[in-house]
Amino acid sequence: MAIRNLAAAEDVRQAVLAESPAASLDLMELDLSSLASVRKFVGDIDATGLPLNILVLEGDYTQGSSVVRVSRGPGCG
Repeated sequence: MAIRNLAAAEDVRQAVLAESPAASLDLMELDLSSLASVRKFVGDIDATGLPLNILVLEGDYTQGSSVVRVSRGPGCG
């Protein structure tokens, strides 16, 4: 799981593992607002030697004082 907040993601990871104990979930930090973070993430992925088969991105951006949710594709909401 590529996530921005490792501490918050650990709770989600534990919930998934509670429902699917055989699951294998790795947490890797990725903050798309930081090019240094993106480069580190790519280096970390390369270092595992494992393929990155799918990457789902979801995000928000700020416009003035309101936050705009960005989603694309069928089923994204």
